[in-house]
Parts: sequence; structure tokens; C-alpha cells
Amino acid sequence: MRPANLVVIMSDEHHPRAMGAAGHPFAITPNLDRLAARGTRFEAAYCNSPICVPSRASFATGRYVHELGTWDNAIAYDGRVPGWGHALQRSGHQVDSIGKLHYRTPRTPPASTASIIPCTSMPATAWSGAHCATASTT
Repeated sequence: MRPANLVVIMSDEHHPRAMGAAGHPFAITPNLDRLAARGTRFEAAYCNSPICVPSRASFATGRYVHELGTWDNAIAYDGRVPGWGHALQRSGHQVDSIGKLHYRTPRTPPASTASIIPCTSMPATAWSGAHCATASTT
């Protein structure tokens, strides 16, 4: 059996009905609508934390924030607790992350094969290990 592609789109503070596929009368989201029509869209989900980094760490691992110790945006998910990215890699899948995920520090094992950080999401004083092109982590 050939492995299937898996695309996870995660946005901060995105109201679940703020897209055409969810029936919003004014939102024009043709690309998200096409993805939703061909894939799985969660209509009811729970966010473990209202803060970006702890929420993403919880999403990556399926663990509660208090179990990970990622209490605020200053504490990145460092990969010591394996997440679904690690499990996919172990089963032979290439895992790429696109965007500002705060999933690791330069000293810890990556949960992705490559990280692509768009220049538009980086401040002028960005983390010194990041850049605007594909950064291989292997």
C-alpha cells in the first residue's frame, strides 16, 4: 500500500465557522473549501490552552500542558515527549513543518524532517537558527 499524504492546517484564533465550507455567508475561502471537500474537517475541537506555544505542544503530543511543562510562549515543545511527528518519521514518512511552530530548540531532536519558516512570520530580530528557506534538521 502506498503511503497517503497527510496535511494538517492549524491556525491561531480561527473561528470554526469562518470559512465558506462551514457555511459562513461572507467568508471567501476557496482553497480551504477545496481541502475541506476532499479531506476531513473537524467541526468540534478542543484547544488545551489559549496560549499559542502550549496549545501547539499539546496538539503535537496529545498531552496536557501541565504534563509537558510548556506553560507560556517562552517554553518551546522540545521533542523529549514524542509526538505524532516522531511516530510518522519512525514509520518512514517524511514530515515537514511550515510556519512558526515553536516545536523545538536547536539542541533537541526534531519532530520534522525539514522546517520551512515564511519570512513574513519572522520579526527582524528572529531566532538566530531560523531562516527564510528550507532548513533541513537531519
